[in-house]
Amino acid sequence: MRKHYLLLLLFVLITGCVTKDSAPPSSPVAKPLFSLRPATFNDFPSWNRVDFQNSFTAFQKSCQGIYKRSYNKPVAQSQYFGNAQDWQNICVSQYSYAPYQAKSFFETYFRPVEIVNQDKNDTGMFTGYYEPIVRGSFYRTGAFQYPLYAPPVGLKKPYPQRASIVSGALNNYAKPIIWLDSEIDSFFLHIQGSGRAVLPDGRMVKLAYADQNGHPYYAIGKYLIETGAIEKSQMSARAIKIWLRDNPQQAQNVMNKNPSYVFFKINADASDVSAVGAAGVPLTPEYSLAVDKNIYPYGVPLWIETEVIVPYHEKFGQKMAFHRLMIAQDTGGAIKGAVRGDVFFGTGEHAEFMASHLTSGGKKYILLPKNPH
Repeated sequence: MRKHYLLLLLFVLITGCVTKDSAPPSSPVAKPLFSLRPATFNDFPSWNRVDFQNSFTAFQKSCQGIYKRSYNKPVAQSQYFGNAQDWQNICVSQYSYAPYQAKSFFETYFRPVEIVNQDKNDTGMFTGYYEPIVRGSFYRTGAFQYPLYAPPVGLKKPYPQRASIVSGALNNYAKPIIWLDSEIDSFFLHIQGSGRAVLPDGRMVKLAYADQNGHPYYAIGKYLIETGAIEKSQMSARAIKIWLRDNPQQAQNVMNKNPSYVFFKINADASDVSAVGAAGVPLTPEYSLAVDKNIYPYGVPLWIETEVIVPYHEKFGQKMAFHRLMIAQDTGGAIKGAVRGDVFFGTGEHAEFMASHLTSGGKKYILLPKNPH
């Protein structure tokens, strides 16, 4: 689902991707920019008050991929995470537990450690993403004038930038798979990387990430703040959408400042109601976390402590603590750093509100196997 950006987040819309310095040519493996500090479950104020059943279910899904790893090989470049054997043994043990015993399961087989940031570029930021619903047609007709393309055939990366593609640069190389009725919705779908389209006859199809043009993501929210179009204090995904719709003469030029462009495919199983992450397993709303794949292996449990804004009256929201045991099941091009995380909130308007209003610092802990080999 999210093999590139998948970010409708305020953080990404304002700041764009955060990158790390690469390792020197002589270094076979980059030096970790974080360390681990021993912790206990008693260090988590909310540990005894949250529900772990969805965390347990999400972890069970990740075991599908964990079983496929080479038995005695490390699960990640860093030495911190142990071998696949350690995780596979835990996956076998989970069959002895019912969902209501989830808290006991995690306490029995894991030990918590705090992730200590040593990278000055890693701001310890948590953001959110969701699966948008758009309107589409398999035929170019009426209001359906904005194509989503399959990956180009016969070209090498990098492909043309967004501005050239929307002007027809790939007409002879890329086939439209569906036509949308809103160029703005199309733009935000590109940011998320996947979504669902409602067809004129009411059927729904899933739009999955297939490829990207090879150009970096640029945050148009940053541009709109710099030009004074939107005040920084008022910046949100919703504010950007409103501005683009209210300024149709400028909208295309502003969107084209982001050179990145995503190519899609129609999900073969349109009846599947679950979004699928980069780990290849269905995502669990509010329990699946997108992480930096260069640091974390998929499937690891991560306890996060941050804040979210929940809707309580029309457009207004209220801040509340978000302490949750998440499972690393996805990634994104703008998710860089040890103390970064992108929370998947699901599908629809509520998920959009939650995702677009989450931009908060916080803490992250990882649960590691108690008895590594």
